[in-house]
Amino acid sequence: MTQREGRAPRDTRRARTDARLAETVGDLLGRLSYAGLTIERVASESGVAKTTIYRRWGTKAEMVFDLAIHRAEEQPSIDTGSLAGDIAVLAGRAVRLVAAEPGRAVLPGLLADMSGDSELTDRLRQGFIAAARDDIAVILDRAEGRGELSTGASVTDVHAALLGIPYAQVHLLGRNDIDALTGSLTAQLLAVLHARPSD
Repeated sequence: MTQREGRAPRDTRRARTDARLAETVGDLLGRLSYAGLTIERVASESGVAKTTIYRRWGTKAEMVFDLAIHRAEEQPSIDTGSLAGDIAVLAGRAVRLVAAEPGRAVLPGLLADMSGDSELTDRLRQGFIAAARDDIAVILDRAEGRGELSTGASVTDVHAALLGIPYAQVHLLGRNDIDALTGSLTAQLLAVLHARPSD
């Protein structure tokens, strides 16, 4: 028996550990909320050593964002063949992230933690938020190539609207109709880009 046959690959073990942690984090968020969740409690209930968790994530916020928010939003690349179609899919994902669980319950506490910790903000920006910006850039580049946008459309403006508008609608204005919010956000993003909605 080779070493490969006799021992599970490291990435497989890590995937199993991550699955166990994600299940535990989801359960604890439902029972205790973001504020009540601690890494110590996750370690105790998952059976994963606290030192193992801290080797992966420096803070509770990073752990929760990665396991409960970021992984839940990992989906195939967006390419509908048109700018309006791509923006509609992008808007739908952003709205569901903010308005549906676990994001609805997690994001206010997560943002509060980030506001008081510049190092945490930088780590989350580099590790996760930058990836969303890259996805937007790809969509806009394709649209420019098809002649749907003028050169130099602002990725930053689209990203800011994508992050900020759903949060304000859900957490400040109390709206939670996902379909209506998605339609509204799609129109607003296309307006930011000076692009027309689909026919």
